[in-house]
Amino acid sequence: MHKDLWSFLQVCKLLRDGVDAQAIAALTDGEWELILATANRHRVSPAIWANLVRNNVQSTVRQPIQTKLANIYELNTRRNRLIKREAAQAADWLNASGITPLMLKTSVNLLEAAESELGKWVTRDIDLLVDRDSFFPAAQILEHHGFRAKGDYNPQLHSYPALAKSGNVVTIDLHRDVGPQRNVLPVSEALRDARVLSEQPKILALPPTQRMVHLLYHGEIQDRRHELANVSLHQLVNFETLLRRYGDEIDWADVSARLSRAGSAAVLPSYLYLANRLLGLEHSRWPAPSPRARLHYGRWNLQMRSAFLTWLVQIWGVITPVMSRSRIEYFGGDAGDALSRTKYRLALGWTLIQRNGLTIFSKIAKVRQLRMRK
Repeated sequence: MHKDLWSFLQVCKLLRDGVDAQAIAALTDGEWELILATANRHRVSPAIWANLVRNNVQSTVRQPIQTKLANIYELNTRRNRLIKREAAQAADWLNASGITPLMLKTSVNLLEAAESELGKWVTRDIDLLVDRDSFFPAAQILEHHGFRAKGDYNPQLHSYPALAKSGNVVTIDLHRDVGPQRNVLPVSEALRDARVLSEQPKILALPPTQRMVHLLYHGEIQDRRHELANVSLHQLVNFETLLRRYGDEIDWADVSARLSRAGSAAVLPSYLYLANRLLGLEHSRWPAPSPRARLHYGRWNLQMRSAFLTWLVQIWGVITPVMSRSRIEYFGGDAGDALSRTKYRLALGWTLIQRNGLTIFSKIAKVRQLRMRK
């Protein structure tokens, strides 16, 4: 078995319920080195320790590795406390001007979590959604309090440039809509149906079904992980968190219908099958695995076994990010039919070659240095 696939599957075993204590005790230092490299790349090392503790098998881990994982978890817990404080401070400033932000993505977990599990998740920023009328006033409020935009504002995009403040742990991403998925999750609906995540300061969050739609669309369609068969363990940990907390509240049929409207009917069954095979997750309302879902898992498995196939997928992912259907719809308003999309992609590809000339091949060569398995 290819070492990348082996280490990936070992990380999955460490994230599952019912961790095999004997198998953990048998791991060598060299094997742990491969496992931790993969876990760090996927930003799930703290989640491994949280799961070992939850299953009460942490003592079976070799002492040096046990100490390392415990330290990583503790440091991440401290980091997440600071991020919670930064989110609360930003929301407090916005609340003072009558703006109630809706929090998106991983940072929501930090506000919902008990103190004992706070170190499980790793987040790179705080995503806040506001209505269009509040978008620029919210940015001005944050800038008044010391935040600085890390770039120029692009009116074509759904968010303000990342806002950074000296001394803060992470940046704030301020959104005026949810991006390419706005056709399946309009900002008006998101704000209308939002739940209160925090009363003081007041922060909102999407209800469970919409959170699942947002998670899967953002990762599998917008970031093209389904198209490229590129599994993110960080995303799977967020999926597992949402499933454990709200699995019975999620309207899985509605999730399927929304993703189907985006032309991605295969995403949900494929992802549910992946989640089951990799982390042992399941739910009574999930559909039976389809042949297409099994094929998707097989494709991922084959890619992970072959450095050459992985390289080909990486090339395609790097040179075609604006050619996906979701991106065409985002910038053009309508992706059209399959023929018109093909014509658009061919024209765009020719434009890229004309603009970059032979340098495009040097860019492709650099793909060998990239890691897309995170």
